[in-house]
Amino acid sequence: MARQARTTENLKERIADALLELLTEKPFAEVSVSEITDRADVGRATYYRHFSTKEEVLLFKFKSIFEDLPVPDPHKDPRPRAGFRPPKSREVNEHYFAAYLHHLEQNQSVLKRIYDAQLDYALFLYLYRDNVAALQNAAAIDRYRAALHSASAFAIVDQWITSDFHESADELAHMLAKQLFEHHPPKHPGGCTQGCTCDRAEGVASSNDGGVAGYEGDVTAGRETSGAGSDLQQVG
Repeated sequence: MARQARTTENLKERIADALLELLTEKPFAEVSVSEITDRADVGRATYYRHFSTKEEVLLFKFKSIFEDLPVPDPHKDPRPRAGFRPPKSREVNEHYFAAYLHHLEQNQSVLKRIYDAQLDYALFLYLYRDNVAALQNAAAIDRYRAALHSASAFAIVDQWITSDFHESADELAHMLAKQLFEHHPPKHPGGCTQGCTCDRAEGVASSNDGGVAGYEGDVTAGRETSGAGSDLQQVG
């Protein structure tokens, strides 16, 4: 079964890579399925077994990029359980942001090729629309939280790509962490200020001011599940 799964993923990768190669030769709308299958050296039946449209091929490529992370996501509970709360340490978050962004940076040629072909809407579909649509039957607060976090994810990645990756991964990670932990300074649950001498909840970010800071969940990946074990990350 594992071998079959690897073979399937390999076929899908070949199809996606073939489409990306063809995008350097002609516009997306002019690329035919026959050209993709010929370039990938697979049959049309194989193509349609895995994809219905060319957009689905792009979404698969985004999925393979965004979900193949080099480090574990500290905002995901490895054993989903009620009451799980993601870490609010600036150091932990900045380290994860940096690892995540370094991974995207290593795939910048693919991301830029997709953007050069004016297919940025596919990133929107992956990071925002499909994520929010998956929660259409969830509680209103979960749907709006997903919309906020997913929009943030899309906006950050979109801005980085359109600026030609102007900032390094480390610089952008530092900027995000600074926005999250300095723009909304930590407060103690007892109502005292950050400058007090008590030792209660040091470094805990507050969400009481109505800002984005202090929420739990996964913004950079853009994929949310409501309830326990939410994978929405903090990006501020």
